[in-house]
Amino acid sequence: MYGYSSASHSHNCSVLSSRVKDVKTFQRKRILFFFFSLCLCLCLFLFVCHFFKCEFFFFLHLAPPKIRKKKRCNDSKFANRHKKEEHNNRRERKMSNSPGEWYASLPPVCKVWGSACVLITFGTQFGLPLPVNLYLDYKLIWERFQFWRLIGNFCFIGGFGFPFVFRTLMIARYGVHLEQKTFENRTPDFVWMLMINMMILLPLKFIVPSVSQPFYSSSLIFAMLYLWSRENPTQNTSIMGMIRMPAFYLPWGMMALTVLMGGDPVPDFLGVLSGHVYYFFSVLYPRQSGVHLIKTPQWVEAAVASIFGNPIIRAASNVTQPNEARRFVGRGRRLAD
Repeated sequence: MYGYSSASHSHNCSVLSSRVKDVKTFQRKRILFFFFSLCLCLCLFLFVCHFFKCEFFFFLHLAPPKIRKKKRCNDSKFANRHKKEEHNNRRERKMSNSPGEWYASLPPVCKVWGSACVLITFGTQFGLPLPVNLYLDYKLIWERFQFWRLIGNFCFIGGFGFPFVFRTLMIARYGVHLEQKTFENRTPDFVWMLMINMMILLPLKFIVPSVSQPFYSSSLIFAMLYLWSRENPTQNTSIMGMIRMPAFYLPWGMMALTVLMGGDPVPDFLGVLSGHVYYFFSVLYPRQSGVHLIKTPQWVEAAVASIFGNPIIRAASNVTQPNEARRFVGRGRRLAD
């Protein structure tokens, strides 16, 4: 009797291990198939864009703008603007001499979001069960009223490793640049942009359950990266300082890097998709029709002003006023005296 039970137990273990191996091989085949199909589609896209000048992609507006050769301009306005840009860049470099000054110069939204991601990762490494209490679970949200999971799943990037480093650097570089330049003095609009991308990603559990994720932090980061690439399409950038490309193709290059590091590209692709939906309804559609469908509500502006303050007043307080010219003050006597 004992021998029969041990034999059946060993048989069940072998069957279970074989099933686990089959599941792993199926997942690997799925990732490889997705990667090769993505590379094939990207190659076809680049081929058509190069030889047919992107005339077949006007409905998606995914083609980069035409780069026209700029003639040299010795005009005084261009020279003054160039000097002003160099002065601003020099000032930014001076402000970021120390880590404390660099952290203080960060815009408020990316500062709070990036700090939360780093602190949660550190807490997870020290053994705190933070991911268990942050992952997206609608059953716990509706039954136990754990509404913080709707926002907390966007704040966990993962454990220590290359994916964590790359995602954090993407927030510190592209997210900060997007908030400081594209959304300059428009912090409520930047917050509303993030909220719209969240509202696009969260219902995927009910729309397409096969691509739903427990954490959408990577998707939101790639949405910001996609918006930055659309706002700066001709800027030269690189991946790890080795592969140079225009900024328009940077999200796809980072997605390929995710696959090469053994990660899942589906969250990154979802972020690109949500970013394109926002870009279409906020920039492309109003440009064609003149109708603005996405406007920042007043309650968002009031909430952001109560939390972060007025962005215009905050920017004006950071500007150092020049010293007044010293005036000569006489004794008040007339020359005839």
